Amino acid sequence: KIEENKKIRNKIKILKDFQASCTRRTGNALSMKKDPRVQLISSKKPFAPKNSKKHKKASAMCYGPEENSHVANYRMVLERFPLSLDRKKWSSVERESLLKGIKQQFQEMVLQLSLSVDSSEGLLGDANDMDNVIASVKDLEITPERIRQFLPKVNWNLIASMYVGGRTGAECESRWLNCEDPLINQGAWTNEEDKSLLLIVQDIGIRNWLILPHH
Repeated sequence: KIEENKKIRNKIKILKDFQASCTRRTGNALSMKKDPRVQLISSKKPFAPKNSKKHKKASAMCYGPEENSHVANYRMVLERFPLSLDRKKWSSVERESLLKGIKQQFQEMVLQLSLSVDSSEGLLGDANDMDNVIASVKDLEITPERIRQFLPKVNWNLIASMYVGGRTGAECESRWLNCEDPLINQGAWTNEEDKSLLLIVQDIGIRNWLILPHH
């Protein structure tokens, strides 16, 4: 029993020494302000107005820390996934413009492919040949199925800037994928569909939602 007690005391001493060592290292790291969390809370805050009226009107940014190295990453995320508390409903004009922008990009892609194929085969001899190619592209029926296949190549930021003013590329993409795509099944989800979706996500993870229906 005496030997066992000695072993236990030695183990306890080792654990206490290890704990003290970790505490010292953590304290040193915090004092050097290398931890991003410490950098955030240790930054000097801008002076907030003492006047009661101005105090109420002061922006919440007056009470936060100064900018640090992580602000750039935060702004990049906000730019890609904008947050808005004042979300306007999509008007019929915006919805039509969104569809028009997608179709325009689809026609431009088809035109480029047609010109590249014809030029490589030496089929573009004069201006009439060019006109025929353009006319064939204009007459091409742009079906919902073709648009669905084209979606990965859509430049949503370009559509937002040229066709849907006041909206971001992320908003345009989200609106089409979740609402405007005519191939979306608006009916209620069945129990079988719920189970299938869960099994697919468990199998391949959350990736490209457009490919999930093919599994």
